[in-house]
Amino acid sequence: MKIVVVRHAEKEREGNEASVPISDRGRESARACGLWLRDQGVRPVAVAYTRAVRTKDTAEGILDAFSGTSVQVLDPGSLPVRGEKWEALVVRLAATMSNPNGDLLLCVHGGGQELAERAGKPAELVPGKNRCGAYILNVEGGRTTCVGMFEGWPQRGVE
Repeated sequence: MKIVVVRHAEKEREGNEASVPISDRGRESARACGLWLRDQGVRPVAVAYTRAVRTKDTAEGILDAFSGTSVQVLDPGSLPVRGEKWEALVVRLAATMSNPNGDLLLCVHGGGQELAERAGKPAELVPGKNRCGAYILNVEGGRTTCVGMFEGWPQRGVE
């Protein structure tokens, strides 16, 4: 199974309230990420995200690239469980997937992305302090490895 861990796209405005959505540019970036994932052979059958609107918006933008595909939404707002280790998260979410043969999309914040980085050990792939983007993690036999990375969202004011 592949698990794609994505940090939310650019926010519409500053603030960490759950109600802050992504910007128009964030929506474009999310769609671009979805197209890239599709080209990498990712086939999401389930998605999970946090309670924040921006993670849901990002997931929906990514899934636009997979139109016509049925994707199960796993308990909206079920991420994260405080103190949960990567292995436990994978087991918990995989157990709730109705189709265990597909890939799982997780839309998170910086802390979730750090967890994915530690589990998949992609530090050598991450340019500097890039805290955005998507990781494709392959989970086999209890081992997680990073097999691809979307470079990240453009930063505000940077073209």
